[in-house]
Amino acid sequence: MFLRLLALPVLFSVFATLHVANAQDSRPPTEAAKASLQRMNQSVTAGEFEIARAYMTEQGATEVIGDIATIAISLADPSINESFPAEFDNFKKEFKTILDEAQLTTEWEALNSDAKHFENFKALAENEAGLTTLGKLLNAAAAMPWNGFNFRGDAAKAYESEGKVFVAITPANDKTFGESGQASVYRFVETDGMWKFDGVSEPETEAYNKKMASMPPTLSDPSFEGETADGEKISFGDYKGKVVLFDFWGTWCAPCVAKLPKLAKIHAAFKDHGFEIIGVPLDDAKTLNAFYQKKPLPWKNVIDPDSVLKEKFGIKAYPTTMLINKDGNHIHSNLEEDEIVDELVELFGLNAADFAELKKELAKKPNQK
Repeated sequence: MFLRLLALPVLFSVFATLHVANAQDSRPPTEAAKASLQRMNQSVTAGEFEIARAYMTEQGATEVIGDIATIAISLADPSINESFPAEFDNFKKEFKTILDEAQLTTEWEALNSDAKHFENFKALAENEAGLTTLGKLLNAAAAMPWNGFNFRGDAAKAYESEGKVFVAITPANDKTFGESGQASVYRFVETDGMWKFDGVSEPETEAYNKKMASMPPTLSDPSFEGETADGEKISFGDYKGKVVLFDFWGTWCAPCVAKLPKLAKIHAAFKDHGFEIIGVPLDDAKTLNAFYQKKPLPWKNVIDPDSVLKEKFGIKAYPTTMLINKDGNHIHSNLEEDEIVDELVELFGLNAADFAELKKELAKKPNQK
């Protein structure tokens, strides 16, 4: 059994919550799903995973645990967390202490490269000690100024499709500390008389955000002149005839930093074909140079102290990527890394089979084998 409720007070609390939910079965499915989301949301925010689990399918719980693992390890791993502002120092120590006590990995690369580490996180929901650990992790995450759970936001829209309910969520603390700035669409299915959270729907999320025009505006002129952190002059003219990916990021932004290893693999695979990346970090030269000492990057980064490029390119959230073809035309924004590979294969007329393994590796999420 995925979840064991061992304490009588918790059992009573869950029973009372489910009773209220079942009493609302006459509501329209969209309203019932939004009510389940609200109660799950409240429980997650309070660090009560046992109760929140009652509003999730197994798939939904797996994705939430994946979010918990991602947040905890991104704060505990020095390869990522050293770039966070000082206000995160207590969270870094707290997450590392919790993970160490539970004998869980504190390394981002380990979580992504070896499925057993995520299985260890999933196993926390199977016993009382593990549930206590999940509660501690949730309490710490709920106290952070950065909202790591996108479903803890406003239900912008709810709709039915093919026997399921989809709820679009605008993240709380939008565009802060690395938030994507985009809505996520979550799937709910009716199980045991309740509408339960069943995880993110990637196709619905993509379609919804396109409709909401949340992507940056189409860029008519990608030209610029600037300097790198070490004072080297740089301009878009230096990249004439190349396919260019602009990466707007920040050393303070965990999702931005987490993307860098994947972008590095793409850069290595396609640079000899005429592909380059131009980074535009929201950091000053001193901060960026300090970052380079620990995590050097194989492409140039333009310092944008007055946010001139940020404004010109219409950047609303971090991270944001914009793909420019050989003719200097902006063709895509915010592609997933495996989708970038597809585009580059097509743009350069390459054999897709030669990049199948790279795509598979880039498409992996922390909770996938």
